[in-house]
Amino acid sequence: MLIYGVAAAAAIFLGVNLHHAASQRAALPNSHADSRIVVSLSERKLAVIKGGRVAGEYPVAIGKPDTPTPAGEFHVNHMQSHPGPAAGVFGARWIEFNRRIAPDGVTHLDGIHGTNAPQLIGAAVSHGCIRMSNHDVEEVFRDAFVGEPVEIVDGPIDDGAR
Repeated sequence: MLIYGVAAAAAIFLGVNLHHAASQRAALPNSHADSRIVVSLSERKLAVIKGGRVAGEYPVAIGKPDTPTPAGEFHVNHMQSHPGPAAGVFGARWIEFNRRIAPDGVTHLDGIHGTNAPQLIGAAVSHGCIRMSNHDVEEVFRDAFVGEPVEIVDGPIDDGAR
């Protein structure tokens, strides 16, 4: 199986087993039933929703037009502290939410991660991942859990959760 570009670095640094993503998902504990992460591509913001209310909101960078961040409903399926070298492109944390195999057999990973280029937060610069400042991704990581829903929407974050 081939792995492409940033996904290859992620798999190497994270020690990810590309054949067992589904087995990494856990059942949602009752205390997490109303938790989710929502990313607005148009607003370039990530919101952590707890108990139906926004518990935190953060600016993000998103995918470039030729490598867009996928919209849709996903779940956190892998989490990693310090996913690479201290000054690496993945920053301080990795929260994987999507793993897909292209028709040519190439595996692509999408995740929420820190960055070594915080000046690019707010721009469309990634290969599909959601980039955050290292401080912000550490806050999100602290309360995130495997199995947590991740919604990526083109429009604004639902006002009902604010």
